[in-house]
Amino acid sequence: FLNKSKAFDNELTPEDIGQALRNVWIINILQAVMGEKIRLTSSILGYSLLYPYTDNYLDDSSIAKEEKSEFNDRLMKRLKGESIAPLNSYEEKVYSLVGFIEKDFDRREYPELYEALQYINKGQIESIRQQYSLGNAKTIMQEELLRISLLKGGASVLVDAYLVRGRLTQEEMNFALGYGFMLQLGDDLQDIKED
Repeated sequence: FLNKSKAFDNELTPEDIGQALRNVWIINILQAVMGEKIRLTSSILGYSLLYPYTDNYLDDSSIAKEEKSEFNDRLMKRLKGESIAPLNSYEEKVYSLVGFIEKDFDRREYPELYEALQYINKGQIESIRQQYSLGNAKTIMQEELLRISLLKGGASVLVDAYLVRGRLTQEEMNFALGYGFMLQLGDDLQDIKED
């Protein structure tokens, strides 16, 4: 994973790779739990690297809200399968990571995977709204904050599970959603002072 990450983008920092690697570990855990061979695929590499590329961009306070919104809107179009030209080299990398997933999973055959990717994007959009609402002294109810965490965390591990199996039973989907929500809450609590 480290070698392939650096081959994709030699400017990735150790912190970026560490963020992505945590997702690979979660996928490896799911592979073991589901009785699958533990391995790295193009789609696992692509999806895991999407995390630092999208999350860190959206967390960057030097980037204007409007730019973040436009980035997310364009990424949503790409996740829906629209042919969209990247605006810059950064978007080009992000879109090519989506392409890694498409190499392993045909959109028509695995629509649930792409729906879950879109849910993550929706969660990121709502996170931006949350950040700017709090910055403007507006309040978001605790239930809304939990809903956003559930959406982001649950959908993230749901995608992990789809990358392991392609198709999931209801029990596997429930497990992935719950596991993702738990991991997201842990991440939220870890970042509570900084955020």
